[in-house]
Amino acid sequence: MLGLDNQQLLKQKRLKYIRRLLKEQSFFKTIVSTERYKELYTEKEAFFALIVTIFITGLCSALYIVSPYNFIQFLPPLISSIIAGYITLIALSLSALALVISSLSKDSFLEHIEFEKDLVTKKSQELVVKTITILYRFYFSAGFNVISVFLLVFIYLYIILPFSTPVWLGIIISMLLIYFISFSLIFTLTLFSSCIKLPFTF
Repeated sequence: MLGLDNQQLLKQKRLKYIRRLLKEQSFFKTIVSTERYKELYTEKEAFFALIVTIFITGLCSALYIVSPYNFIQFLPPLISSIIAGYITLIALSLSALALVISSLSKDSFLEHIEFEKDLVTKKSQELVVKTITILYRFYFSAGFNVISVFLLVFIYLYIILPFSTPVWLGIIISMLLIYFISFSLIFTLTLFSSCIKLPFTF
């Protein structure tokens, strides 16, 4: 009976540790505290996003030079379709997160958390932080895609409404928007390997 009570106390202690870590997490707080915002320009996703941005900018510029009117008329329906695609991508990211969480065994995960003199061991702490970081990447992915939807709506309104801006400013703004939208897409796609790897961690 005493052994069972000790197991229950240890389980409660482990749960309390996890809950405390999760309570300290939030979208913007985690991005700042872990410096995740640096991924926008330092990770491999940023490199591929830059290539995509340069390619799309060059292609759009060429199409605009060939036929400005047709190009402008073609953009609104295209952007509308992309917005719908990103909304689907948000749902996909959240579904992937739910799938990964449901595939994890809570008991198996808790058993990997060990204490030494009432302190979590370094190995256990690294495991927990790594797991939470991976799970929050899906959260960040959905957040980035939500921002991308707002940016796409801004681009859509910019095209259909009679705004007047210098050409160089329009190019710079367009490249920045395309870069972020491309980054969020690539960031989401690279997460799906985690769906396969994470359940087999424990």
